[in-house]
Amino acid sequence: MNRTAYWWAVGLLLGSYSVQAQPSLLGRDLEVSLRNGYLNLPPQGFYIKRIIEAQPPQRWLGVSRRGIFGSYRMMVVPQGVGPDLAALLGRVLPASPTAQPLVLRITGINASALASNGQLNSTAELAAEYYVQRPDSSYYLLARTYGNDRQLVTATPEQSSPLLLATLLQQSLEQVARADWTQPGPAYSLSQLRQPDATPYPIRTEALRMGIYRGFFEFRHNQPGRPGNVTVDARAYRNTEWQGKRAVNPSVLTPEGKHVAVTDAWGFCDGQQVYIQFQGEYYLLEQRGPNFMFFAPDFTRNSNGRVLNAGPPRKAFSLDMRSGLITDYQGTEGAAATLATRPTHLIVYRRRPGPALPVSVDDGPTGQLGADQYLSVPWQAAGQPVRLCVGSACLDVVPDPNAPTYVELLPEATARLVAVPAKQGEAQVTKLAGR
Repeated sequence: MNRTAYWWAVGLLLGSYSVQAQPSLLGRDLEVSLRNGYLNLPPQGFYIKRIIEAQPPQRWLGVSRRGIFGSYRMMVVPQGVGPDLAALLGRVLPASPTAQPLVLRITGINASALASNGQLNSTAELAAEYYVQRPDSSYYLLARTYGNDRQLVTATPEQSSPLLLATLLQQSLEQVARADWTQPGPAYSLSQLRQPDATPYPIRTEALRMGIYRGFFEFRHNQPGRPGNVTVDARAYRNTEWQGKRAVNPSVLTPEGKHVAVTDAWGFCDGQQVYIQFQGEYYLLEQRGPNFMFFAPDFTRNSNGRVLNAGPPRKAFSLDMRSGLITDYQGTEGAAATLATRPTHLIVYRRRPGPALPVSVDDGPTGQLGADQYLSVPWQAAGQPVRLCVGSACLDVVPDPNAPTYVELLPEATARLVAVPAKQGEAQVTKLAGR
């Protein structure tokens, strides 16, 4: 049995490598403590006088799951992340008259612990800033640190996550000890430090970095744990249901010049696009509003026994950027509130040169369309007209509930959108997908 057929057969029985859950299916909270962490630090010339959380005071760390049939549970710190870290650091780095007091500003702290091949796949990240108070009561930035890690362990989630976070905290403090205290950074007031951190995740703002993501946090921070030259062997699907999508088989180039298949990863980036592993296969991640989404086979509706290349029903999933949870795609702001039982799609494409143009449906932004590209927008088949716009060109269309609706941005001097017959659109999008 080939790899695709195997996963098709067991799709209803196995959980995915990624985190898939509906909030209503979460079990009771799992309490964890950060107070008793172990830090192997020699005496330092500083201590942490104050901790500021750049986000609202946080109790929630992330998601855990023990066993492939266990329920997902939210890991929470009952007394709050800030107070727990203050207790830990007060014990490890006690205040003294000769030590420099620092303000620790936590800009990100998260963890997850999920069953994987009989072990616990524990991941965590910690982003922190350290400030020194000036005589005028302002604060200057001494160091900014970020770290994430992933370990396969046999411990429980309530044991593994605090241990991994303690390791990241120790690495962060070691960076502070090595910082150049003679070169103070920008100055801030205490009220500025208390302002919520609205910085977008690096995966949204930075140029994509090629490599393998070992976990969700590496993806979100645009920091592949295994940087390298990743190549993709892709083939276009030849059916209406999967029109405009491609099956991909990634490989990484070794120093010896060999291509080794990527089989055990959260996802990867080939330098141009990002892919996520879901139920044993890799799927293209596309940005939609505040989250990312992708299409994958709907195993729950596999009633006809068709294998992947024969055109199984497909379903849209959403990747939550806060938790890493994968849930049913609910559309972007301004789009339909829910998808139909069998979602239809608006597929807009262009074969004209020029810069990328914004795409919107009923004034709801859905992405961008560059030269020789296509964009597939899931939509509820309500039989009602919607307004599709690419840049300044707009067209009112009625999505077909039984097949994708194709629209082309014509390669003319004045941009114009036109509806295209399904067979013609399918052929042209297939050609674009194969490039």
